[in-house]
Amino acid sequence: AQHGTVQKLLQRLEEKDYIERDKSQFVHTFRAKNSRKEYAGAQLESLASKLTSGSIAPLITHLVETSKISPDDIDEIRAILNSHKGEGEKK
Repeated sequence: AQHGTVQKLLQRLEEKDYIERDKSQFVHTFRAKNSRKEYAGAQLESLASKLTSGSIAPLITHLVETSKISPDDIDEIRAILNSHKGEGEKK
């Protein structure tokens, strides 16, 4: 029964295009199609879209105002924003 449960889970993940199956060997192997970072990014974008109509500013504002973001996180975000702002000005 447990084998069937795992098999069904893998089948569902494959149907949703989250994993790919390598059938080249007798024992099939599975691997994620996207990295953890790519998956997390897509989930965060989806969440921001659902919660804030696509704008992430309200989400970040809430996190900053409720002290959910550390000063180090703020510095890192600021550096990322500044580097992207510089890229935008070059275009």
